[in-house]
Amino acid sequence: MEKFYFEVPGMNRKNDAIAFINEFYEFNSDINGTGGLQRFLDKY
Repeated sequence: MEKFYFEVPGMNRKNDAIAFINEFYEFNSDINGTGGLQRFLDKY
C-alpha cells in the first residue's frame, strides 16, 4: 500500500506544485476544495 504524507512545498518544489495546479486547468477540473491553490500561480 502506498503511503501519503502532508508536505508544505518549498521553493525547491515550486515547479512541481505549479504543474499540479495547472493540471486542474488542463483537464477542466473543479479546483474547489483545494485550499486556494490557484492563488499560488501568481505569487508562489
